[in-house]
Parts: sequence; C-alpha cells; structure tokens
Amino acid sequence: MNYAISYITSHITSLALTDWLTIFLIIALLYTTEYYLSYFTRSNPLPGPLPFPIIGNAYLFRGDYSEVFLKLQKKYGTMMEVYFGPKRMIWIGDAKLIKKLNDPSPKSNFPYRAIGSWIDELKMTGMGMGLNNHMSSWRFNRAMLAKSVIVPSLFRQLVHVMEKTFEELEAIEMLGRIRIWQKSIVFFYFFPKFLRHYIPPFTFLNTKYLYNINWLNEYFINITKIRRKEIENTPKGETLSSDILTSLICSNTHLGTQFDNINDEYGRPMTNEEIMRVTIEAITGAQSKVHDEIDRVLGKDINRPITYDDLIKLHYIEACFKESLRMVPVIPFIFKASDKEDTVAENSHLPFGGGIRICPGRHLALTNAKMFITLIFRKYKMELVDDNSFAKFYDLDNGCIKLEVYLRPRCEE
Repeated sequence: MNYAISYITSHITSLALTDWLTIFLIIALLYTTEYYLSYFTRSNPLPGPLPFPIIGNAYLFRGDYSEVFLKLQKKYGTMMEVYFGPKRMIWIGDAKLIKKLNDPSPKSNFPYRAIGSWIDELKMTGMGMGLNNHMSSWRFNRAMLAKSVIVPSLFRQLVHVMEKTFEELEAIEMLGRIRIWQKSIVFFYFFPKFLRHYIPPFTFLNTKYLYNINWLNEYFINITKIRRKEIENTPKGETLSSDILTSLICSNTHLGTQFDNINDEYGRPMTNEEIMRVTIEAITGAQSKVHDEIDRVLGKDINRPITYDDLIKLHYIEACFKESLRMVPVIPFIFKASDKEDTVAENSHLPFGGGIRICPGRHLALTNAKMFITLIFRKYKMELVDDNSFAKFYDLDNGCIKLEVYLRPRCEE
C-alpha cells in the first residue's frame, strides 16, 4: 500500500507544467460538456439567456438591475429562466401571473422566501422571519412581531420620538451595517457556494458579509441583554416604554401580551437570539399638493406637535410615497420558493411582498416614511439643483448616493 502511494506521489511531482495544463483543460472540457448536456436536456425549459459554466448568467447583471430585467423581459417574455451558477431561477414579470405566488392561504405551495444551504451560512436557519423555513418558528416570530408593531401605543410614541429625532439626526455605524446585511442576503441568494468560497472577488465579499453578520448579531444580542436587565430592574408599577424591543422582550410574560392561540412549544417568551434576528428584520412632482395637505391637516403653526391621528389623514403624502416605491423600488425583485412542484397561474405594486410572507412591519415603515416627509415639507420647499442632482447606485439593491437639493424655508414665501 505504501509502495502504491509512493509510486503515485512520485508521478504527480514529476508532471511538467504542460501536463498540468492538459489535465486542467480535460477537466474543464468534461465539466462544460456535462453542464450544457444538463442544460439542453432540462425538463420544462423556458426562454432565457444562454448561461456560462460556473457563473451562469451573472455576467449580465451590471448597473441598474431593473433595467437589466426589463431588457431581458422584452427579449424573452414575461416568464423566463435565469441561471446563477448551476442554480436555475424562474423570473416572472407579469402582474397577472403573480397572484398564485402570493396566495395568503396557509396551504399555499409557496410558503418560503428561499431554500438553500446558504441560509445556514448566514446563521438564519430557524431564526427571524424573512428566511425562516421552520414554519412553526416562523409563525411564532411573526405573531410576536405583529403584536408588537401594530399596537396604537407604539405608533403614537413613534411619532413623538421621530419628531424629536428629526432635530438631531446623525449617522451611526449600525445603520450602515444594516444596509450591508441587506446586500448580503441578495449576494448569498444569487451566487452559488463555489463562487463565494473559491473565486475572487466573490471570496472577499463572502468574508466581508459574514463578518458584518457576526457584528450585527453581537450588537443586537448585547442591547437586548441590556434592555432585558433594565426591564427586570424597573420598579413595580412603573410604566414601561412601548418600543419594539421592549414589546418583544415582554411578550408572553406577565408584563406584556399573552398569546393563547400559540402551541405550548412557542407559548413562551422569546430568547435573546430570537429577539436579535426579529429586531434586525424590523429595522429595514406634486409638492404644492403636499404642502396644501399638510397645511389643511396641521394648520400653519409649524411648531405644533404632530400626532398619529394627523398622519392617518395625510392620504396624498401616502400616495406619493407609494408611487416613489413603484418608480424606484428599493429591491427590484422578490424571492419566492415552492415546497413542491406547481404551475403558476393580480398584483402590480408589491413593495412589501405578498402572500403569507408579506412584510409584517409594513404599517410601521409607512408611518416612518409619512412622518419624515411631513417633517421636511412642513418647513421647507424642495427643488433639485439640476437634472443630475439625483444619482442611484446598484449594488444588489437600489440606493441613493447623491441627492442635491435646494431647501427654502416656507416662512420666506
């Protein structure tokens, strides 16, 4: 046996560079042949661009992803297939075909956002909501968050806090890391494990995103522990804050909401790790009419405190916010994964997704947006400096790197 190993080792070490190149070319040829044999004999083929071995169609995705998908849709139709590495994805661009994917029934064949081992790498298996494929755990986390973010006391307190915060906005490291975390989910979803682990520059991004995830996990677990300790030391009879973190910590305890309809396994308080993941997921033309609506609802006194009841009446501002999401969506695509084979059969504007995985924090996000829009346009008139004042960037999702505007106090009118 030792002789055989020595014999093989001696032959390997004696190979010349040309021999290694020949071996590499043979392996590459065999892999390419097998790749395209599988591609051209795949079941239920759909129109789509021709993929390359290892990278699939990743070479097409540069710049504005919305524009890329629009061009592909014009060429291949509203239902097409796209490959990232060996992973085949079905892309749907017709609103009439989406209804079945967003079926809110618990019996829907599309209960998941995504499926894959990369969820384990992100340390999100059975955690949070967005990528949690353990359905009982997902229902528990969603129920806890929903009960925490839809209570009227939270919205009323939020309005007060945001008005105060508006006067002292400052950048903090955590907000930048939240955005990096959002990018990492799309990165791990699209790019296969082989690329992420062995091919630069994907390996560098893989390391960067995993480091960021560990930082966020430690950060939020730490503030959860601190807040839990503060709650434990709160004098009996003193009213607790109704913020999201406090609500999650107190849920299913004598201090918060009880959930009788949840089974025994999950009829319990949340752990620090569960709260950490849910908290991370929870944080993510018509100017004259806007001013008219603000003046009509709030009056001319710009120092008058804004209430939650005021925000409910700002229908036109809400419409403007939704239209901006339609024109420049933060995420130009929504993930869906089926747990069984199915066929796809009217939604045209889905900024918060749809079906049983619709964002439970959508009302909170809308309240945040309406409040900031109101605070800005209540005091100022806004005008772009020039046609190039607004610049987007495309790094797995849409973002803004430049917005140059003139702000003129309305009191100068």
